[in-house]
Amino acid sequence: MALRRLAIRVVFAVLLAALLLAGIEAASRVGERLAYGARWTQDGPEGLYQQGPDGNPRLVPGATLPAWLYAVRVNSLGFRGEEIAAPKPAGGLRVWCLGGSTTFDIFSRDDASAWPARVERLLSATAPGRAIDVVNAGVPGMVLASSRVDLLAHDHTLRPDIVVVHHGPNDLRAASRQGMPLEPPPPEVSLALVRVLARVLPPAPPDPAWARRRLDPRGLEIVRERLVELVDAAEAQGMAVVLATLAHRAADDATGDEALRVVAEGVRLYRMPPEAVIAMFAAYNQMVRELAAERGLPLADVRAAVPTDDAYWGDATHFAAPGSELAAQAVADAIVAAGLLDRPSR
Repeated sequence: MALRRLAIRVVFAVLLAALLLAGIEAASRVGERLAYGARWTQDGPEGLYQQGPDGNPRLVPGATLPAWLYAVRVNSLGFRGEEIAAPKPAGGLRVWCLGGSTTFDIFSRDDASAWPARVERLLSATAPGRAIDVVNAGVPGMVLASSRVDLLAHDHTLRPDIVVVHHGPNDLRAASRQGMPLEPPPPEVSLALVRVLARVLPPAPPDPAWARRRLDPRGLEIVRERLVELVDAAEAQGMAVVLATLAHRAADDATGDEALRVVAEGVRLYRMPPEAVIAMFAAYNQMVRELAAERGLPLADVRAAVPTDDAYWGDATHFAAPGSELAAQAVADAIVAAGLLDRPSR
């Protein structure tokens, strides 16, 4: 009889725990929907992304995520923000900002808070007599080759005058994981509770199997080749190119637990120890600076402009609002210093 009572209690406790977890999971899903404006899938908010012709992600034209935390509106051409005038206003200056999620600016409260929109306001205040618009062509997951394809595809109708190249994380990811098998996301990330906990709990230590992994020099050279191809393509069409360095939350000399904390997302993405991720970002930025000097291109040193203090960051590589403001100022300053505000309209 005692054994039977114990079994009943165990079953009851298991059922109660399952119901409790189910309730927490349901609440987590509701919370994500309220925060992001959509049901969350393994690929991000449902309805925001589609596969492009090259297999890389693009934004769904006309998609909206009306949420209390982050509100996003995608225009009819598939870029974040307002509709883009076509043809361009006579004598107008159009700035095209390329990149991935760091250009899309995923932690910005709304489209007007993303750093490309802030650049537009800064440039317009500097040259009030000229029509200036800035296109946020950042797409989370975007790589340099895909940005080049999209830039050229839209050039004949939208006629960008200035191209700001703010890339890095996604091309570095591809370069750092060359030869590694593609693995699907672990099944547990399909649970909203797991995603919520991942945002608040301390980062897990890196897999010991990654301890010796570093970016191969050839990997960085491949990224440089992709960047040069984009620069060449833009300049061949008569566009001015501004290169931007990649800002991130880690100080270059961070090590140990502090390095893991500030680049936790990078450790998982690149499958490297945190110090190797920091060194990879530093090598990328040095490559960008050298290429800008070699080609005589304006440089927006966003890395130098945004402090590593947590107040400027939403996570390891994405800005909080104060970081977006400083990034925008660095890009606007580079454009003004290069005299590009006086550039004739294409």
